[in-house]
Amino acid sequence: MRAAAVILAVLALAGLAGCDLVGTPTVVFGSLVLPSWYLVPEGTGFQVILYAGGTPMDIATSFETAPRAVVVDGQFPVTGGSYDTANYQVAEVPAGTYTAFAWVDVDGDGALDPWTDFFGWHGAAASFDTQPAANVVVAEAGLADVDFMLSQYSAQ
Repeated sequence: MRAAAVILAVLALAGLAGCDLVGTPTVVFGSLVLPSWYLVPEGTGFQVILYAGGTPMDIATSFETAPRAVVVDGQFPVTGGSYDTANYQVAEVPAGTYTAFAWVDVDGDGALDPWTDFFGWHGAAASFDTQPAANVVVAEAGLADVDFMLSQYSAQ
């Protein structure tokens, strides 16, 4: 009886402290894949952005101002080579609906330039003209695989 009371007390304290002893927080992970004809130099920076609410937006005008729920800053491996793929992972992503966008800062200036940098939406073509609505649903716990096929802007 006393052991049950101690267990209940520990669970109550863990709940008050915000610990999740029952499930594991959601981890969002995936890959950024560039065209095979382009190899990014080692150490090149990238960002994966989960925009809140999954609202479609005009990336050309609201890239910096749209509400960002999660931002992952990363770099391509620094192991003495060039790459066309980078992996990322972010833990404890809040449950919700997001619009996922990624870009690679090829010129290293810290600003998205669609003519030189590679970019794209999860599950959609890279476009400044057409952005998807919500394209990622993150559950309360578990894993969410969010991959990107990136390209440069091409006027057609």
